[in-house]
Amino acid sequence: MISRWIILLTSLWLAGCMSQVRHQQETLTELRQFRSDLTTHVEPLMLSVRQNKEETHALRLELEKLQRQIAKVQKHNAEVLSQLTQLQQTQLMAQAEEMPRSMVAEKLSQDRDKVILGSREWVWIDNIDQHLKARIDTGATTSSISAVNQVQFERNGEKWIRFDLTTRKQSFTVEAPILRWAQIQQASSETPEKRAVVELWIQVGKLRQKVEFTLSDRRNMRYPLLMGREFFKDIALIDVGRSYIQGKARTENSAKRNSAKPAVDSSAELSQKHSQKLSTNHSGDMN
Repeated sequence: MISRWIILLTSLWLAGCMSQVRHQQETLTELRQFRSDLTTHVEPLMLSVRQNKEETHALRLELEKLQRQIAKVQKHNAEVLSQLTQLQQTQLMAQAEEMPRSMVAEKLSQDRDKVILGSREWVWIDNIDQHLKARIDTGATTSSISAVNQVQFERNGEKWIRFDLTTRKQSFTVEAPILRWAQIQQASSETPEKRAVVELWIQVGKLRQKVEFTLSDRRNMRYPLLMGREFFKDIALIDVGRSYIQGKARTENSAKRNSAKPAVDSSAELSQKHSQKLSTNHSGDMN
């Protein structure tokens, strides 16, 4: 009985072992198949990676080659530019040496004919018959005049403007036609400021002309007038280290005021001489 049980258990054990061996063989077979499939898929990928590496290396070599060529071209261009600059300088020097003396003299004469202005000057304004201090600003394009209480009106079908030109001590009312409107961009504001533009006759030294002024409130500024480049370009040179070089211009109106009193004195003197002459003649007749 016991031997039968031993034989049965041995048979069962052997059957289990055989089943396990078959399972392991099947698993091994599946693993081998998986490895084969993986190898089949991996090998093309590895080949592609190697090809990409080779292409990348080739591109890197080509890029380095191009960079060396660009560096050579840039160096060559710099040398050519330097040679051209030297050639231009040589040509300019040769032209300057060949320039007729009359042309040099004419240029010097033109500069001598220009008026010298300081950084500040007295400006005569016809509309108010007064001299006002002005700043000569080489950094400004247009000229500006202090104007408050601006009032627009029409005169003879034209648009005019009336404003008060204020200084620290005086205020003058000015009326002038509106020439146009200008958009002025201030550094302290992002929005442009719309200003009226008028033309006024002014005189600085011997310079007398009509000048365009934008109207703005300059009461907080040191000078009621600012003269920009459009006023003095091509006709004046600016010596920023000096002030009031031209002094107060002698205008016709100021000349009339200055000569008014001497004219009265001359008339009185002539009248006195005439009276003396009559008295003398009368005395002679009496004698």
